[in-house]
Amino acid sequence: MQIRTALRHCSCGVKIFIVLTTISAYGVHSGPAAAVVASPAVLDSAVTKDDNGNGYLDGIELWFSGPVLGLVDPQTGLINPAVTFSITYTIVNIDVIRYVDFRTANDIPVRQNGNSYLVKLREDSMSAIGLPQTAWRPTLTISGLGTLTTSVHCVDGAGPVIWSVVKTIRNVCDRAQDAVRVIFSEPVQGPGGTALSLKSLRPQDIFIVYRRGPGDSAFVKDSLVLGPNPQTGVIIGGFDSLRNDSTLEFTMSNGNDLSSSNFLSINAGANAIFDDRTKTGGGFGVPPVAMNQKVRVKCLDDGSTRCQETNEPQRKCGGCGTGVGLAFIPPLGFRIASAVKRRRKR
Repeated sequence: MQIRTALRHCSCGVKIFIVLTTISAYGVHSGPAAAVVASPAVLDSAVTKDDNGNGYLDGIELWFSGPVLGLVDPQTGLINPAVTFSITYTIVNIDVIRYVDFRTANDIPVRQNGNSYLVKLREDSMSAIGLPQTAWRPTLTISGLGTLTTSVHCVDGAGPVIWSVVKTIRNVCDRAQDAVRVIFSEPVQGPGGTALSLKSLRPQDIFIVYRRGPGDSAFVKDSLVLGPNPQTGVIIGGFDSLRNDSTLEFTMSNGNDLSSSNFLSINAGANAIFDDRTKTGGGFGVPPVAMNQKVRVKCLDDGSTRCQETNEPQRKCGGCGTGVGLAFIPPLGFRIASAVKRRRKR
């Protein structure tokens, strides 16, 4: 006896025709076909994407349990105009991810792999100005697919990026006292859900430093900045603190000058920084994309010490824009106290 099957699509799912065939000395005999209707495909998950690594969502990957009838127009290969997607994320009652019109040239699925579709989003950096989106988990609603009308809470699939880099100049005469604060677009952790090890990790291992090439052209790596000091060999031994779950701090103890001409990005190849999925839906963390954004260093002077122009050569801070020799001037309170002591001696 043989069992033969045939598939036919219908509006309610996939109809499977089962035919029992008996082969004997008297010939081949087939019985009546029995029809069984399989359940229609369902949306298993929707995963956010930041494929260009700039901190804003640019796609949502849809994973279905099986082939989806009517989603893609077979003539054009584009999303069927009858299918609509509503994608929303609310902060202070403001929808900051807008409805996506798939009928435009720039907003079509760019790849299909079995039952997976990548829906491209228009990046929206204006509805919530200054807020990164890599930890966002918007709500996705699909309609226009007959019985497959569903609403799901997206899974976080967008990796972290650097959002800001601030160097605070504690002593303009000594680059080894400069404090650097790196803020990520979301909470971060180590590989496999582990906590970041501040002392075993070094800034030069997990960050890549860049600068602009001649004529403000393409970026070139400036790897010596976070490396050993060329004169003393001093290195940056590790991080000072994890100020909060998305902020790392370290001191430029190697004495090199990380200036406002530099840009920082995450070294994705180090496999050291991942987003913290315990804060965004569970599971192990998502790594940064290889070409995550490069963020310019911002330099601040905390005003604790000043320098004055002299003829003596001193290490300057490229972020200060000073090209003259620098000499240490004590803080104002120290100078007043010293003047009082000198008067008393008289």
